[in-house]
Amino acid sequence: ARQLGLERDAALGRALDEFVTAEAGRALRSMFGRVGQGGGPQACDLELLAGQGTPRVVRATCALDPAGDRFLVALV
Repeated sequence: ARQLGLERDAALGRALDEFVTAEAGRALRSMFGRVGQGGGPQACDLELLAGQGTPRVVRATCALDPAGDRFLVALV
């Protein structure tokens, strides 16, 4: 949530692509597709539209959630 400029409660339940540029949204969906099709963990750069400031680039890593059919995503 801090990477997005939000409190944790404000970020819960919201789609990550709400917080990225259109190009980054395409990269994010592509990464989810590769991971979902058995490509193993993946990473890409995303431009966040967080908070009131200038957009910034973060590294997103993604893997399948072992507990279900969702993804685990870390932003650094």
